[in-house]
Amino acid sequence: MREVIRSAVAALSDWRIVVLQLAGNALLLTAATLWLLIPEAHAWQLLFAAITGFVILVAFAWLHCGTFAHGFTPARETLYQDFRASLRHVPAFALFALVLIVLMNWVGNYSDDHGWQISGYFFTRLPQFMQRIGEDRFHEWVMIKFAVSIWFLLPALFLPFLSAAASCGLRPRGLAAALRMYARWRYWLTIAVAALIGVWLPYLLANWTPAHGLRKETISMLLRLLTAYVLAVLVWVMTSAVVGGFLRAGLPAENRGGNAAA
Repeated sequence: MREVIRSAVAALSDWRIVVLQLAGNALLLTAATLWLLIPEAHAWQLLFAAITGFVILVAFAWLHCGTFAHGFTPARETLYQDFRASLRHVPAFALFALVLIVLMNWVGNYSDDHGWQISGYFFTRLPQFMQRIGEDRFHEWVMIKFAVSIWFLLPALFLPFLSAAASCGLRPRGLAAALRMYARWRYWLTIAVAALIGVWLPYLLANWTPAHGLRKETISMLLRLLTAYVLAVLVWVMTSAVVGGFLRAGLPAENRGGNAAA
């Protein structure tokens, strides 16, 4: 566990990976927003949209694949080497990331469409004394469970494989080590803490409105969104290193040297 903590500290102490994540995500999100504005009236515009969309997706996958690869061996001198080596693992990383995103989106849509129906069904089957909490409060509890599934359970199930794919590709040893992480309670506790700090706390900051008046509320919103973004990115970088540390600990000693050795 100490080695895992040292990995997280080493990742956060390298300002280059932090700046790369902060700037890279912001630039790619801006590019994706501008991509939506590309007209589609002519064939060349459709072709341009397809090419630029593909480039944005590959750049986004490489950014996070390289971050997880560096989290596997978070030494300052290996940053560029990790990103270069991770390029060949982008397809495997993107495969697991795509499945994760699809599942998170499906659960989110399902909760939006059927949340009241599910909570109402189970509420009517509660004992009479438990129904005193009220249907609205029970619905909130059900939606919290959906949120936990989306932002904790599903990521916790896929993060080991994202780390393994980024550092080892689809090699059996890496995937087996990722699977063994499920048996480590410290891993689940770490991801739970990361979800609280990196998802729940930014959500509270983004939805907190302490100021009154349009100007003050606008300034407050910008500051809160910026703080939430920085906090989420810092936790994401730390999580990539923590998951990489757990993965490295589960591999044989000869396979702990990074992308080339894995």
